[in-house]
Amino acid sequence: MAEMFRSPMIDSSDGTSVPRDMSYRCMTTCQTQRQFSGIVLWHALIDEMRQRYEIDPARVYAAGMSIGGSLVYQLACSLSDQLAAVAVVAGAMTVENCNPTRPVSVLHIHGTADQRVPLKGGRGRRTALQNSWPPVEQAIDRWCEINRCGKPGQVIRLVAGLTGRRYTGVADVELWLVQGGRHNWPGGAAPPTKRRWWSRRHPPALKGFSASEKVWDFFAAHERRREEPRSQI
Repeated sequence: MAEMFRSPMIDSSDGTSVPRDMSYRCMTTCQTQRQFSGIVLWHALIDEMRQRYEIDPARVYAAGMSIGGSLVYQLACSLSDQLAAVAVVAGAMTVENCNPTRPVSVLHIHGTADQRVPLKGGRGRRTALQNSWPPVEQAIDRWCEINRCGKPGQVIRLVAGLTGRRYTGVADVELWLVQGGRHNWPGGAAPPTKRRWWSRRHPPALKGFSASEKVWDFFAAHERRREEPRSQI
């Protein structure tokens, strides 16, 4: 099964890494404050986990939401030799030149009514002033190209209000759209101290779908291919 762990080095709530004054930001391009390289941090973290625990190197994964999802896309582009698959929820790929050395399976889940990171890109009513996002389909198209996936893909409908598209190649790409979904993690619980506020701002778009379960199932079904890396895909 896939390996999972928590580390005090990472604050998974907003994609911030310690020390506190060093943080990941993602606007039209991804960068870090004080010239701190998040990619170096993650590479070192994976190496440390391998030294501490008996993890399967073919089953290392990354998942993130919103700006954390943008970081995950950057990790897929930069650490393709380390990652088997990635999952992004309500995020966008802001990497301008993504040229991984290996295919990486990609799962993306997005709400059609997301006003913070709009599905079609640009700005929504709740987008931060400094941000303008690329379309989600742009990332899907790029990863289909990288993974040599056939188009138009297989349409999958599990429950009403949820539509999936699966593209099969040397590594798979899946896009799941939650009809009416906003900027949240489908099936996730509201923070204990913000339940009333959260229910107003993030009403459930549908029942019977858990992003956490979908991400886990996707990771469990995809391990990194044991093949020689190529200089460029």
